[in-house]
Amino acid sequence: MLESKHVVLVDHRDNVLGIQNKLEAHHANTPLHRGFCVFLFDYNKRLLIQKRSSMKKTWPLYWSNSFCGHPQVTETYEQGVHRHSQFELGINLQELYHVANYQYQCTMKESNIMENEICPIYVALSNEHITINKAEIEEVLLLEWSESINFLNQHLTSFTPWCIEAFDLVKNGNFLDKVIGVSNAVVKV
Repeated sequence: MLESKHVVLVDHRDNVLGIQNKLEAHHANTPLHRGFCVFLFDYNKRLLIQKRSSMKKTWPLYWSNSFCGHPQVTETYEQGVHRHSQFELGINLQELYHVANYQYQCTMKESNIMENEICPIYVALSNEHITINKAEIEEVLLLEWSESINFLNQHLTSFTPWCIEAFDLVKNGNFLDKVIGVSNAVVKV
């Protein structure tokens, strides 16, 4: 499966303004574009977190949520999520839930590259065997929700900024109890 080669440029209301090559779009003044952020659980209620590949242009070797990507101009956000789960992890998703609308902007100090995205957050479930794409992912961990929060807190400076904020939105969205039966009340991000 091929990865997206462009990003969809948008205004602050998510109206399409055009497209731009993905690598060319990410620089010190990255234009606002569409993305998505996914927290993937298996049916044993374990969350997959990933360390981004050393080959990534933005935040290489940082820990992050299960996967992120960019929908193509011909796709809905959800279609982009399903395509990208196959590209990064080699899996199909059995369930997908929209958790929150999210927009962020952050700059990586080491490279001065900015991320600037309208980036809905999703929780997904799959029990398929994961085969990571080494161009995208260095390594993965499967952790119980409370273990993932502890890991995040212990390695906070090694996590992508959007993942830290998205963890909090997932925790506060009451989706964990509804979707995987994990209580949010006992964990703190």
